[in-house]
Amino acid sequence: MHHQFDNYTGRLTGATSAMWPYYPLSPRSYSKADRSQVIFDQKSTRAAQVQGNCRVVPRKQIPGTSYFYAPLDERLRLKMEHYQKPNGIPIHLKGGPADKVLFGVTVALLAVGIVSAFNLVYRMAVPKKQ
Repeated sequence: MHHQFDNYTGRLTGATSAMWPYYPLSPRSYSKADRSQVIFDQKSTRAAQVQGNCRVVPRKQIPGTSYFYAPLDERLRLKMEHYQKPNGIPIHLKGGPADKVLFGVTVALLAVGIVSAFNLVYRMAVPKKQ
């Protein structure tokens, strides 16, 4: 099923026909002049001010462009560093003991399935003697 952004609801909606992707709703391209403006309910309304313990994350610029990387949660950054260390451990085992257990269970179930498949082929090929 194909989806398209609905400007009214601001969500993805399902296509009404299979040909929808081939015939877009508007042939004009998006331009920066089409951005919607934030409209406040009153003139006295201001944007929210953040106060208190707010950690400011330094923004890093993408090399060769004027764009910045999106801010990244510290826990996610540490987890990415952990998985990218070149320590010789395969990626499917870097999660610790739980990954080793899951890998062992997966290999055991795979072995049982292969043995069962060969057993089935053998029973079908060699009939019982009567």
